[in-house]
Amino acid sequence: FPFYYEIKIILVLWLLSPATKGSSILYRRFVHPALIRREAEIDDALARATEQGYTAVLHLGTKGVNYATTVLMQTAIK
Repeated sequence: FPFYYEIKIILVLWLLSPATKGSSILYRRFVHPALIRREAEIDDALARATEQGYTAVLHLGTKGVNYATTVLMQTAIK
């Protein structure tokens, strides 16, 4: 692709320049509307991930306590 690096540098400068506010333009035109449209989906995914995280921690905690109990009992028996 001809001029790939030159175009890439110009794009990065446009995005980072406070004078052009390129990143703000992209955010307002594309990212923010997409986030608004999918807000409910994102909230549901975060809620599911939180619930799964709590479940995983509870499960691993239970396994850890059971393992520690087993080790202590075996040590006490010896």
